[in-house]
Amino acid sequence: MLTNVIDVPVGKGKSFLKNLGGITDRIMGGWSLAATTSWESGLPFSPTYSSCSADRDTGPCRPDVVGTVHIIGSRNDYFTTTGGVPLEARGTPGDTVGLWQRPAFGTFGNAARNSLRGPGFFQADLSVTKNFSLREDVSLQFRADIFNLFNDVNLDIPQTCVDCQNGGTILNTAFGGAALQRQIMFSLRLQF
Repeated sequence: MLTNVIDVPVGKGKSFLKNLGGITDRIMGGWSLAATTSWESGLPFSPTYSSCSADRDTGPCRPDVVGTVHIIGSRNDYFTTTGGVPLEARGTPGDTVGLWQRPAFGTFGNAARNSLRGPGFFQADLSVTKNFSLREDVSLQFRADIFNLFNDVNLDIPQTCVDCQNGGTILNTAFGGAALQRQIMFSLRLQF
């Protein structure tokens, strides 16, 4: 997370428009900006396979990987899956479908725990503040806060099942959509 606060160099005694006076300086000068940016890698997840009830006594339902898993990045096809073809559909357990294989009975799949990463997270927030001096000991602060400034959609991890119909698809946004849309909040604060 990165946070920056700067005073806008406009108005009396500043770098730009330093000859402003009176009401114009009170409106144009004295603004400050604060920005917070969060940029994170995606959450890890483990690939799984369907119909593993016969294998549950051997541990987690992770398939064997017999090729290179590619992160495609599409919301409808985030990583390489079987395209909905069940791992045992073409024969006995142990047959491959694409780069995935059902582990032999009584064995663990070689797909490592948290071996894949979901989409990253990016959000930038901006705050604009201006203080107005009303009297010597009284001031008014105007503030505008903009959350998710660039209106980025942050996606959740994909469906982890490699041989399900919706395997590899992303059905939700991060945080259940709470941070999905840009939000703007205005406030006034009287200080005395």
